[in-house]
Amino acid sequence: MPRVLGVKLVGVVLAAVAMFIVGALVYAVIFTHYLTIAFGYSEDDYGPNSSYWMIGGFVIELVIALGIGYMLKVGKISGLKDSVNFALNLGFLIAVPISAYNFVYGPHHSFEGLLISTGHMIVNFAIAGAILSRFK
Repeated sequence: MPRVLGVKLVGVVLAAVAMFIVGALVYAVIFTHYLTIAFGYSEDDYGPNSSYWMIGGFVIELVIALGIGYMLKVGKISGLKDSVNFALNLGFLIAVPISAYNFVYGPHHSFEGLLISTGHMIVNFAIAGAILSRFK
């Protein structure tokens, strides 16, 4: 089975797909109305080429999944519970602060947007940890 940085590629791809689906649900289905208000966006802001940017979003998910998988590997973390806990710690210590940049420096300072974005990242990290725990 092919590996990247010692992490099984199939696990990385499956984790990235799962995270991409969660992101689509969060941003395009469940919280669309709240986020457009929170961040001051409108449908017109996305334009006709917005679907091309989704490819970039998937690449981001691949890199995050690979990063989590690599950290699980070098940390010698195994098992579902330990992998999810470790990934959640990474999420709280790295993803949440990075997600907070838009809240701090953006023009809208939307607490609702911050909660949705950070909640999305925490869920994604937990899902990635769970999936990657099965691909050692």
